[in-house]
Amino acid sequence: MANSGIFLVNDVVDLIKHKQFPSGDSIELIQTQNVTEVKNTTFSNIAEDEYSVHFMTISNLQSRRGSQNLGIRFLESGVLESGSVYDYSMRSVSLTDSAASSSSTSGTYIRLDNTGSESWINNFYIYFYNLGAPDIISSCTIHRTGHRINTSGAYNASGTYMALGGGLLRQRSKVDGIVIHNSAFGDSATYSLYGIRGS
Repeated sequence: MANSGIFLVNDVVDLIKHKQFPSGDSIELIQTQNVTEVKNTTFSNIAEDEYSVHFMTISNLQSRRGSQNLGIRFLESGVLESGSVYDYSMRSVSLTDSAASSSSTSGTYIRLDNTGSESWINNFYIYFYNLGAPDIISSCTIHRTGHRINTSGAYNASGTYMALGGGLLRQRSKVDGIVIHNSAFGDSATYSLYGIRGS
């Protein structure tokens, strides 16, 4: 269509349909992955030049075995950063009112959780900040609810908890991918990554 500077209603509808009309603040789906028994889930096309804030949901994440560490790693120019360059802190409170903290200033990932001796089911939402900015440190905030299943397969009330935390990549670099990393076995979950326009 010719650019006359005046949009008719049908022009606006057509441009919105093709994601060509600026709509101010909006959350836009980049990719959804449904995985089963996958050790690492990778988002390698995150549109880091379009969005300064990303949002991820992790739904019904099931780890059926114990002794697993789950965390976030980043890709820099397509290369996985797995060195001791991640800082994180997490605070959890269980339904039985017990609290636990974990933190590191030299992690090989931003910690999401450890299954301990039991399996688990978790749900997360995570905000990522400044991933595509090479001169700013990339960081994230993490919100989680989850519960554990004991060795006989029963729900464990003392393992049901809510957690808040966050972490960062302790170096300035352009991040162009996100990896949800499992140290041991595979997970099943639905992962959705969004970009927040206008943030």
